[in-house]
Amino acid sequence: KDVVAEVVTTSERPFKCRPRKLSVVQQAFLQAKTNIMLRMKQLEEAKSEWCHGLVLVAYPDRIQAFTEKHGDDAMEKMFESEHEVEVATFFRLCIDLRMLNARTIPDRFPLPRIDTLLEGIPRSCGRYSISDIADAFFKCELLKEHRHKTAFRTHDRHSCNLQCCRKGLLTALRYSV
Repeated sequence: KDVVAEVVTTSERPFKCRPRKLSVVQQAFLQAKTNIMLRMKQLEEAKSEWCHGLVLVAYPDRIQAFTEKHGDDAMEKMFESEHEVEVATFFRLCIDLRMLNARTIPDRFPLPRIDTLLEGIPRSCGRYSISDIADAFFKCELLKEHRHKTAFRTHDRHSCNLQCCRKGLLTALRYSV
């Protein structure tokens, strides 16, 4: 986390999106996912004038496997902390940052020079794998003064700010390499 990302916007006037109605399964997922992300310092609880919408992309096979495994008690068990890690995989959490991106001043040169990147690879390194870049966007911290612009609201928290650069931010490409 030695790189700090920033989100410079053309206007500081906040954008607010009304939260969508969530099913019980979506609420259980959001509770589990935000709890995990708060513990991992990827989110922080906050009060912000900004509020972006959430889009939850379902993994139906995971939800179905859980409900079959737990039967009639599945809905109650989804909210128990012992099942938090499993419930946190029911959906992909996407934050709709289109309105923020519309107000963000883009980088003139978002990617570093390729030759500079290649020179940075140690000569003794034989291979790189996909695991070298796993959760790359969560490794880059967002500037504290700009975190309020990434706020979103859940059913049980006023709002949460991202602490790390996230896929979907217009300036994320610059910090992912």
